[in-house]
Amino acid sequence: MHSELPRLKLDHLFALTDDTGILQHARYTVPRRDHGYCTDDNARALTAASAAFSLMPMPSRSDLRILLLRYLSFLEQAQNKKTGRFRNFFSYDRRWDETGSEDCHVRAVRGLAAACCSREEDIEGICLEMLDRAIPVMMYFSHPRAWAGGILGLIDYLSRFGGDASAQRVLEELSWRLFGLLRRNAAPEWPWVDGCLTYSNGKIPHALISAGAFTGDKEMLAAGLRSLAWIMEVQRDPAGHFVPIGNRGWYPIDGMRARFDQQPVEAMAMVESCLAAWRVTGEPKWREGARFCFEWFLGRNDLRCPLYDDRTGGCRDGLQPSGVNRNQGAESTLSWILSLLRMIESDRQL
Repeated sequence: MHSELPRLKLDHLFALTDDTGILQHARYTVPRRDHGYCTDDNARALTAASAAFSLMPMPSRSDLRILLLRYLSFLEQAQNKKTGRFRNFFSYDRRWDETGSEDCHVRAVRGLAAACCSREEDIEGICLEMLDRAIPVMMYFSHPRAWAGGILGLIDYLSRFGGDASAQRVLEELSWRLFGLLRRNAAPEWPWVDGCLTYSNGKIPHALISAGAFTGDKEMLAAGLRSLAWIMEVQRDPAGHFVPIGNRGWYPIDGMRARFDQQPVEAMAMVESCLAAWRVTGEPKWREGARFCFEWFLGRNDLRCPLYDDRTGGCRDGLQPSGVNRNQGAESTLSWILSLLRMIESDRQL
């Protein structure tokens, strides 16, 4: 449907970002100040800016470096230096909420690990200080998607700093918890960690595939690939396009699957998972799977409407039964940018 990847365009990312960080929401394309900021989105923005920074030629990096510092500054303020945990919501009038969720924490870890790859000493230094406080905390987390996000952040970190034995122990512990949960709950017709497909489903097999490959555990790797193949089929319409699980009810094992609302973050998680499987196995079907999920953004979806806005470089907030949600918030726009960057990276790896 689309043989060439769109050009990376960051206009809307810059529009959503002020001197504090990236704002959560937009009304159409206009940033909304009343909803303030969150660590979730600033962590995603740090991951995206870091990936773009590594792909850009030197003369084009100055503006991206400003974004990197802005998002990193937000995370530095969000972290409780005593506990290592991250607060999440920050109002426009500069007031924090209480401790953020486990998901918020592991997104921050993943963003910091990505920023370490900038190989700039000042950025790397503060990231390492924050990670030193944040990594041990993850041993006490209890949610499978937080384990998965922590695994992915730790692998990014250990790929650069493989001598950190403490981080290696946390990785092994989270990997075995996630794999153990899958082995206890999976059935031939439902090879999953629990009885419901909910949000960011692609993150679970992504973590198992990456951890299996990183640690050399072939059984873990095979289990991750089986789960990914299954959810790819679950989210494939007979007409031949990607249909992410809707967040208006999810998909319980003994219930009806929600068709809407379909969210950009779900497509991003599947793009990343398929590309991880392709890098590990070398099998073309996984790269084709990534492209299959990516084209959901470009109009290969239930409504045949693009979510990517080529005027702004932003992404609309999802598919609803009545049409496309025309707001272009941070999560959606960052899901698009990260998906595009991952596809560009994979093109360069061919």
